[in-house]
Amino acid sequence: MKNKLLICIVLLMGTLSCQNLINNTNKSDHPEAKISVTFPSPQGWVNDYERLLTPMERAVLSDKIDRYYQKTSRAIAVVSIANIDPYTTPKSYTLALTTHWGVGNKIQNNSLCLFLSKNLDTTVIATGKETQKSITDSIAQQIISTKMLPHFKYGHYAKGLNNAIDALVKVWE
Repeated sequence: MKNKLLICIVLLMGTLSCQNLINNTNKSDHPEAKISVTFPSPQGWVNDYERLLTPMERAVLSDKIDRYYQKTSRAIAVVSIANIDPYTTPKSYTLALTTHWGVGNKIQNNSLCLFLSKNLDTTVIATGKETQKSITDSIAQQIISTKMLPHFKYGHYAKGLNNAIDALVKVWE
């Protein structure tokens, strides 16, 4: 009887050790899959945590985005933020943030996010799955390169965002 009990304990400990190894391996293989992070609260369509825009510029961009949303139900979020820790890429942070906020319609998956960080010197356009059919990564990168960055390098963030929104809306139609 003692041998059977000892065998059961050894098997149970072995099973638990294997499960722990599997869990740790999954976490290291996909470090951002289940990150626990506190995201900032959304401020509306334009979330300027780096304070790159004036209040008037934020209001004008928000109004433009809201009118487009009312007309089409397509959601556009703008986010500027200085730090994406513990995420390693701006795109993974942006996708997690917009999912957390619930940007766009989950069924239609028709949203996008313009992410910029002066502190990290990066700009990303992250799209929902349905939006990717119209606005591919290649198109998004072209819009960043031609409509946003030329203005961002001179600190004209509102102009770059406005131009990008116009270009995205044109492609999205």
